[in-house]
Amino acid sequence: IAEYAQMDLKCDHVAQSAVVNDILYMAGSSWNEENGISTNYLYKYDMADGILELLPLDISENSYINGMAAMEDGNLAIIVNNSTYDVDENGEPINWQDSMEMWKVSGEDGTMIDSIPMDGILGDENTYINSMCIDGQGNYYLCSPINIGDERIAITDLEKQSEMFYDQNMLESADIYEHIQDMPVENWDKEPYDGPKPELHNKVVRKGLQLESLDQAIEAGELDVTGGYLLERDYEQRYMVEYDQNASSFTTKNGECFRVKSPADCSAAQIEYIGTFVEKAEELLLNDSGNKNGNAKTTTGDMTQNNDESYLDYIDIDCFAKRYLAEEISKNYDGGVSSTYFYKDIDANDKRLHMAPGWDYDMCLGNYVWWMEDLAESPEGLTRLSKHSTPCLWFTVLYDKPEYYEKVVTYFKQYAEPFLFRETKELISWYRGTLDASISMNHVRWSEDLCENVYYKNVDDSYRIFEEFVERRAVFLKEEWSR
Repeated sequence: IAEYAQMDLKCDHVAQSAVVNDILYMAGSSWNEENGISTNYLYKYDMADGILELLPLDISENSYINGMAAMEDGNLAIIVNNSTYDVDENGEPINWQDSMEMWKVSGEDGTMIDSIPMDGILGDENTYINSMCIDGQGNYYLCSPINIGDERIAITDLEKQSEMFYDQNMLESADIYEHIQDMPVENWDKEPYDGPKPELHNKVVRKGLQLESLDQAIEAGELDVTGGYLLERDYEQRYMVEYDQNASSFTTKNGECFRVKSPADCSAAQIEYIGTFVEKAEELLLNDSGNKNGNAKTTTGDMTQNNDESYLDYIDIDCFAKRYLAEEISKNYDGGVSSTYFYKDIDANDKRLHMAPGWDYDMCLGNYVWWMEDLAESPEGLTRLSKHSTPCLWFTVLYDKPEYYEKVVTYFKQYAEPFLFRETKELISWYRGTLDASISMNHVRWSEDLCENVYYKNVDDSYRIFEEFVERRAVFLKEEWSR
């Protein structure tokens, strides 16, 4: 079977697919702008012979295939949504109604075998289904596409959940919106950036949902508010632009922005806890007297702290040092900027904030777009994760702390240096062998984007530059951290 196949399809969009042995079925549609009518198609593609066939399944106008799955007998189970509506005096559709049916369709010639109305089964004529699968025992699973934040919500709870999600009264700092309108969005991800920047300093934002059930569970001791958080650090411009798309987020007084990725829908109490925790960790980190060196008290901002309390009580310094090494060795442009994740367990397990697994390494190891010349020109030099226009100030401050620097050097010599000075060419050759098929597909799927954006277009040149970068980077870092 080929890695990919080019097909001559009439439709604008393929929404559903199913596979029976070597046969691929695809449901697509085309939209007519002039008359506002959609036309639906069902294709059959034999992956062994490379033969494409348009099946004569009759799907009426303004009906859509919302789900499709293969049955054990080689036929197809298809969820069809039949839409009806009235038109007002302005020609706009009103009183929209959806009626769902399940069809059994011949996998051989696309003819209808049987149909079952779903309204009685689902219990609501307007219940909307757009996904379906079948397990090995012949059970059908249907689900609604409605999401609140990043998580699916039961249709029966949709109205209540939506009201809470879109209730702007839940925001403690709604004035953050005023910055968005004056910001040139087309420039926020460019370097350098000389336009106006949003000012978040001294404007602490806590954004959560008014979820009474969660707050009551916390008060009753049924939910431990101290843990279960996955956080993503982001930079100010994107945080501002996408602010209304995230149900749960917070900022610090120094302008560090965080989204709570899990749980996606936090209660106000949860956001207050994790936001305050991160704020205090940052205060201690930025204050030199945060190290354990006595009992005197100092005041930073609105927080009073004892010098016997340290930033080391709030962050896992070993984890932070190892994550920094991964970013610094690869010279990752996005390191510590975006796609930088942290997690906080419940206090009973660990009271500190940890770095989560790495993510987003498309601009590193000598592979950069044209406007990242300061990184691409040489594998030498330390970034300290500060090359981006809006770096995370935590790593910059940490690097100057002796206890942190010592761990960085120790872990480099213990873990990274032996690996970097192994047979690099053999390792890269093996690595390339595992990726060749994916690279070929990548150039087909993303050919236009690759030509426009990727700094090195030739695959052989890319591997040569990658190999040279790793070798020279290893030599530089060994010299830098042996002083």
